[in-house]
Amino acid sequence: MRRPSSIVTSVAIVCGVCGAAALADLPDANRTGQAPAAGMDAGFGQLAEKTASLARSGDAAGLAGHLSSLKSKQDLSISEKERLLHQTVRAAAKLEAVSELRREVEELTAYESQTEILWNEHGHTERRIAYDVGAASRHVLLVWSEGDARRHALRALEQHDSSLVDRYKGAPEPDRRGIETAFRQATPGQLATQRQHLKDGLVAEETVGALASITAQRTGDAELMIAVLRDASVPVALRSLHGIDAHSWPGAATGLFLTAAQRPEIASAALLGLGRLAISDMAARDILIEKLGSSDGASAAAALARLDSDRVYARLRDVLLLETDEIRVRHALLALRLSRSSSANAVLAEFANRPTTSPGLAAEVPSWLRD
Repeated sequence: MRRPSSIVTSVAIVCGVCGAAALADLPDANRTGQAPAAGMDAGFGQLAEKTASLARSGDAAGLAGHLSSLKSKQDLSISEKERLLHQTVRAAAKLEAVSELRREVEELTAYESQTEILWNEHGHTERRIAYDVGAASRHVLLVWSEGDARRHALRALEQHDSSLVDRYKGAPEPDRRGIETAFRQATPGQLATQRQHLKDGLVAEETVGALASITAQRTGDAELMIAVLRDASVPVALRSLHGIDAHSWPGAATGLFLTAAQRPEIASAALLGLGRLAISDMAARDILIEKLGSSDGASAAAALARLDSDRVYARLRDVLLLETDEIRVRHALLALRLSRSSSANAVLAEFANRPTTSPGLAAEVPSWLRD
C-alpha cells in the first residue's frame, strides 16, 4: 500500500486518551534508531538508540528487559511510547526467542494502540493506527514459530525422521513455511530419504505438494516431479512449472511439460513452457505444431508466436497449404497473427490471396494485416 506523502512532514496525531488532535512531526514508524522528531525529548532518542544497540548485538535477554521497562515508562507521551514499543517489538523478530523475550512480546499481542494519523489518499481522509504494537507483536510470534519449525525440521532431516512429512500435513501455516524452508536448505541426500513418504502423500491427495516439488527440484527427481504435476494442487503444480527448463532438467524438461499438458488446469501454462524450450529444441517445436487443432491449440499457437522464427513460419505455411481441418488452420493463423513479424504477415497475405482459401477467411485475414 502506498504511504501518504504527509507521513514524513506534518500530520495530525490524534491521542486516543485525551481525544484531542494536534499537529506534530511523525517520523517513519518502521525505522529503528531514527533521530526523534521535533517535540520529542532527548530521552526518546536515547531509548531508541538502546533498542537499536541491543538488536545489533543480538542481546535477546537485554531487549526483553528494555521492552519491560518501556511498558512502564511514565515520562513519555503516548505517541513516543507506542513508537518505541513498536520499534523494539519489530527488532525482537530477528533475535532468539528466549523465554523472557517471548513473554514480553506475548503480553503485547492484545495491546490497543491509541496514536492515530489522519491518512489522506485520493481526496479521502481516514484515521489509521500509527504504531500497531499488537499487530507487530503477533507478527513476531509468527516469525518465531516459522523459525522454530525450520530448525526442528532441519534436525529431523538430518536424522532421516520419517514422521516429518506427517507433521507437515497438519501444521499451521507458519510452521509449514518453516518446514518448506528447511527442505530448501537440506542436502539432496537428506531429502532423498523423504521421497517415498512424499509420493505416498501425493497419491493419497494429501497436502504435501509443496514439499514434493522442492524435493524434486533439489534432487533432480523427474519421477517425483511428474507426480507433483499430475497430483499436487493446481497452485503448486503451476509454480513447479516455472522451475522447469533445459538447464535444470537436462533430457527431462520436454517430458515434464508434456505430462503437465495432459492436465487441463495447467495445460496452457505447460505449452507456454514448452515454447521456452522450443527456442533451441526442434522436437519441442514439432510437438507444438502437432498440438494445433487440439483443445490446447490456442496455447500452442501463442507459444509458437513467441519464437519469431522463419523456420516456424515455414512450418505454419505448410499447415495452411496442406491442412483441411478448419480448427487446425485457424490455430496456425492465430500463431502467425500473434507474432506480428513481417515474415508472418507475408505468409498471412499469401494465404488470403490463395484461390483455395475459403471466402470467409480470405475476407478476414487482410483486416489483421491492417490492425
